Amino acid sequence: MPAAAWRLEARRGAPAGINASLVYYLPLAVVALLAVMAATVLQRSLFVTNDSMQHYSHVWWISDQLFHHASLPLHFKFVDSGDATTFPYGFVPYLTAAVLRVPLGDWAVTLLMVTGWLGIVWAAGMARQQLRDPWLALLFVLNPFFIDALYSFQFAAVWATFFFLLFIWAFERSSTPKARMGAIALLWLSVSSHPALGLVATGVYGAYVLWQDRSRFKSYLAVCAMAAPFVAPFVYMTLSTPAAGESNTLTLLGSRGEAVLRRGSVLFFPLLAPYLAGFVRRNYLLVLPTVFAVSLGALAITSGLVRWDDYNRGGYPGVFHAADEAYNGFFASPEFEPGKHYRVMPPTDREEGAYAFVRHGGVLTNGFFSESWLRRDWTESQFACYAAYKGMDFDVIEAAYSRSYKKNEAGLLEQLVRDKRASVAYSDPEQRFTVYDVRPLVKATPKPGSLNACGL
Repeated sequence: MPAAAWRLEARRGAPAGINASLVYYLPLAVVALLAVMAATVLQRSLFVTNDSMQHYSHVWWISDQLFHHASLPLHFKFVDSGDATTFPYGFVPYLTAAVLRVPLGDWAVTLLMVTGWLGIVWAAGMARQQLRDPWLALLFVLNPFFIDALYSFQFAAVWATFFFLLFIWAFERSSTPKARMGAIALLWLSVSSHPALGLVATGVYGAYVLWQDRSRFKSYLAVCAMAAPFVAPFVYMTLSTPAAGESNTLTLLGSRGEAVLRRGSVLFFPLLAPYLAGFVRRNYLLVLPTVFAVSLGALAITSGLVRWDDYNRGGYPGVFHAADEAYNGFFASPEFEPGKHYRVMPPTDREEGAYAFVRHGGVLTNGFFSESWLRRDWTESQFACYAAYKGMDFDVIEAAYSRSYKKNEAGLLEQLVRDKRASVAYSDPEQRFTVYDVRPLVKATPKPGSLNACGL
C-alpha cells in the first residue's frame, strides 16, 4: 500500500519530459538525501563545525544550572568574561535540549538540531502545499543554504525557520480567536529562537500579506502587536550580548545581513513556490541540473573547499572527524587554573577546545559569535589595551589557528616573552597549542573604559 501510494504521488506530479523509468525513483532522492545528511550529523555526540560549540556550551550551562543549582541563569559566567547572555537566542530549543541533556548528554543538542532541520521540510509543506510535491521538495532540499544550515549547525536559525513556517500556516488559517492564539505562540517561538532572523521574517511576511491580501493585513498587525510584549525581552537579551556592544553598527549589519540572506533563502522559498511551480514543472529537465550545479558550487565555498583571503574560513570537519581532546593534558596539569580568564584561539570550525575550557571552569574572554573572536593582526599597544579591557590572564594560541589565519598574534606573544612582559605557561607536547601568561602585560596596562580606546 505505501508503494502504491508513492507511485500515485510521483506519477501524478511528474514534470514534463521525465523518463518513465525515473518517475518513481528520482523523487526518492529527497528521502535519500535527508536520511544520509541527517545520519552524518547524528553519528557524533559532539558535532564539530562553524557554529556548533556555542549551542553545546549554552545548553550545558543551562542544564547544569537547572539540575544542580535549581536556577535559570540569564548570564553565562564562563563566557565573555562573565558578561555573555545565556539566551542571545534559542530560548525554548535551549531549554528543551537542557532537559534532554540529562539522559542523552551532548547528543541531545545534536538530536534537536537534526530534528529541527528535518522539521523544516515538513513545515514548508504545511505552509505551501506545492512543497508536498516530492519533485518541488527536491529543489527545496538541494538549496545549498538549507544543507549548510545543518552542517554549519545553525541551531537557532533552524528552529526559528521551523516555527515561522508553522506560523504562516497557522496565521493563514486563523479564522477564530483560538486559532489566532496559536499563531501568536508560533510567532513568539520563532522570534525568541532567533530575534534577528525572526524580526526580518516578520517584516518580509508582512509586506507579502499587504501585497497578496490587504484584507488580512490588519489581522496580521494585531497578531504582531499581541506578540510584541513577549518578544521584546529576547530582542533586548540579543542586543545585550557583549559582541553587539563591542562591534560597530556597520560590522553588525554586514554580518547579520549576510546571514539573514542565506537563511532567508530557505525561509522565504515556500512563499515563492506557488509562483514558480508552473515554470519548474514545464522546465524541470533544465531547472534540476542547474539547481544541482549551483548547490555544489555554493557548498564548495561554505564547506571550505574553496577559500580566498579570510572569507569563510569555516568547514564541516564533524562529518569526518570526532571532536578533539587536545587540552586534557593541560587541564590535568597544575598550570591550568580554573576561574582565570583565557583567550582561546582556534580555527572557526574547530572550537571544541573553547567548549572544553568552559566545562572545566575556565572563563573565556570572548563569546562564540564571530564578531567576538577578533581574529586579526595586532599592534602591541592594541593587544595590551584589549587584554587589559578583558581582564585576560592567559592567551591560548592553537597551531591550527596560526596556520589557517596567518595573523601575527603568536609572533607578538613570542616577542612579549622575549621582552619579559609575558611567559609561556604551558606548551603542548604535541605542539598543538601554547598557553601564554599575559598577566604582567595586563598589570602594566591601565584598563580602558571601552574598546574604542584601543583603536580597534
